[in-house]
Amino acid sequence: MKQFCFILLIVSSAYSGYDNANINYSKLYGFWGIEINDASGNQKFVAYFSKGKEDIECQFHSYFNGIKFSSEIGSEIDFDGEHLSFIANKAANVHYEGKVDSINGIIIGKLKYADGSEREFDLKKISKEKLTTEYPGLSNLTKNANLIGQPSKTNDGWISGILKESKIDSALLCTMVKSINSGQFGKVHSVLIAKNGKLVFEKYFDGFFINDLNSLQSCTKSIGSLLIGIAIDKGFIKNVDEKVLDFFPNYKDVADKKWQDVKLKHLLTMSSGINWERNVHDRIYQISPDVIKTTFEQKFSHKPGEIFEYRNPQSDLLSKIIINSSKKTVQDFTKEYLFNPLQIDEFSWTNFKNNDYPLMSGSLALSPRAMLKIGELVMDKGKWNDKQVVSEKWIKKSTTSKIKTDQTFDYGYLWWIGESQSKPGLKAIFAMGISGQLIIIFPGINTVVVTTADNLNKEPEYLLKMVDDYIIKGIK
Repeated sequence: MKQFCFILLIVSSAYSGYDNANINYSKLYGFWGIEINDASGNQKFVAYFSKGKEDIECQFHSYFNGIKFSSEIGSEIDFDGEHLSFIANKAANVHYEGKVDSINGIIIGKLKYADGSEREFDLKKISKEKLTTEYPGLSNLTKNANLIGQPSKTNDGWISGILKESKIDSALLCTMVKSINSGQFGKVHSVLIAKNGKLVFEKYFDGFFINDLNSLQSCTKSIGSLLIGIAIDKGFIKNVDEKVLDFFPNYKDVADKKWQDVKLKHLLTMSSGINWERNVHDRIYQISPDVIKTTFEQKFSHKPGEIFEYRNPQSDLLSKIIINSSKKTVQDFTKEYLFNPLQIDEFSWTNFKNNDYPLMSGSLALSPRAMLKIGELVMDKGKWNDKQVVSEKWIKKSTTSKIKTDQTFDYGYLWWIGESQSKPGLKAIFAMGISGQLIIIFPGINTVVVTTADNLNKEPEYLLKMVDDYIIKGIK
């Protein structure tokens, strides 16, 4: 069966092939959705049509297994009052055609692919009640909610502060929001700020909202560092000088002999020394039935601890190390020792392929508020609400520079270490994921900032600069 991902629904420049003078566009106004359950998982797609400057505007939102992935905006729609068509994927030459039945609240349609094949794709009108319950972020598209970034009051453990009392320049924040809305920073989904332990700024964009789970990408690695610290605190792991192979007795016979010199600390600093080419990495993760076995079979290009090389397989071994040392699943371990103490109830972290572990390199999904809690935990030296969740010793050790990188930042134990450009000398500790996922801690000014975004073709550093220019620069 041909798979379809609604993330790819991008509608480009405005055009209408119909005489639109007397067309009743209101038939389309509102939210239309479809839910698909198949072997790949649960997928939800929502189309939002609204009155625009030129006839009609549309947005497309996609969800997969509870994680919100995309919000795309477009306007190339042909609608004659009954028949609807638009380009679903310009690059792949995929078209959508449908017939609007506004009385019964359904658009009976199909996707047409370049090879001539088709797939039924009926969109049903979403009620206000369902919209509020299942898509709270989308319901806010119809009203100017939270325009100034005032945090919403919830019972998730966050104390809401007052922006005026935080000594953050609100004028700069307003300029930042306007710049985000104008597209200057690509597709930003959220910006949150905690100052002195209080949530003082919370702004969502493009239909994303408080409870939406966001893919953390490589921010997952930094949370993996916290999990290793907890495992050491609990006595499951002795210390970072333990040999990696000692956690994998079943793979000693196939492992390259140089793996005997690789210690846990080398995985945490991306310096195992294995000769892992990126194209090989991609191939192995796609086709290998046993990625761990294949990882141990790799040859070495450097001595362990000698050179920083950012490669995912090094951090993915940490998942199995947690399982083998604690005798718990990674998800159960994380929930019991990290998420429960932080009052994080919702997360998504599925196992990789048919294995018993999730990828530590980047497959965890959390809400932005949960991400901010991770940052606040590090800020408060391992405490949340006066409870020690991770030892202060581990926080200090893991967020101290351990190795020079090939970038302008140093690296600790799966945490990046840098400093503010607007306030030279101000230390920044951060987790960084592709497309713009960031958890940034500034211990010197007791501030944590979180961003989520969907800018695959941009390095996350561009949002570091946004945070520095519009948030940190404005802190007195």
